Amino acid sequence: MSILFMLKLISDEEILKRYPMRGKIEVQGHTINIPAVYKGEGLTAVFPISYNKAVKMISSSDLKPARLSFTKALLSVTAFNFLESPIGPYTELVYSIPVFYKPKFNFPLIPLLFNKFSKKFGFYVLDILQSTKIAVAHGNLLTGYPHNENLIKIEFTHKGIDLVVKAYDNTKEILTFCGIKKKGRGHIKDFYMTYFEKEKRLSKIQMDIHGVENKFSKCSFIAGNSKLASIFYMLGASSKPLQVRYYPYVIEVNPVSCESL
Repeated sequence: MSILFMLKLISDEEILKRYPMRGKIEVQGHTINIPAVYKGEGLTAVFPISYNKAVKMISSSDLKPARLSFTKALLSVTAFNFLESPIGPYTELVYSIPVFYKPKFNFPLIPLLFNKFSKKFGFYVLDILQSTKIAVAHGNLLTGYPHNENLIKIEFTHKGIDLVVKAYDNTKEILTFCGIKKKGRGHIKDFYMTYFEKEKRLSKIQMDIHGVENKFSKCSFIAGNSKLASIFYMLGASSKPLQVRYYPYVIEVNPVSCESL
């Protein structure tokens, strides 16, 4: 990881200025600022899924899956390789469903075309899987997102312009992504509203991303036979992603804000 490249995205001084510390927590001897800052690389893929099955995964009546079509919703799958974090390096896999909060209308294709223009658009977090116990412990305390107790391993392998991302549960495969990166890169600064339910209460957290994005000329995806991959089959996910974004350099700030709804 190029520290110089990371500094060009946003410096530590800029982070402190833009995201003033609201407090601290202690987890297993580590002091974690709120919001916390994470640096590394990441990949996000978006898949078509059954709209009706997506509805059944969300308890809150205030959230509606964003429609790709009248019968299809979306599943977002994100893999992170955090090289720097308040609790040391770890990897992470996140499953979420793009949603609208109390939408008046829910027209097809809005999630792909207009999400940046809707304050009601966000991601309903289904599950987060991580590679270390302290990552799970600090996540439960810092955000309250649902964190799976099963530990996983994710490998990002680079060979020239080829990228392979593999996630494992012990020796069983969760997923494998292969892609050929295009040469061009673009800087991104995005904020994401995320929703989750805990003890029958709905909460909203804002997460900010500063990064560099690579697009792909070709890509393929395989869901494995681990039980932690069962969500793909439960939701009727397509094996072909609609959209794939790779971040060779990414800085995540989380939680920027947090509120109960």
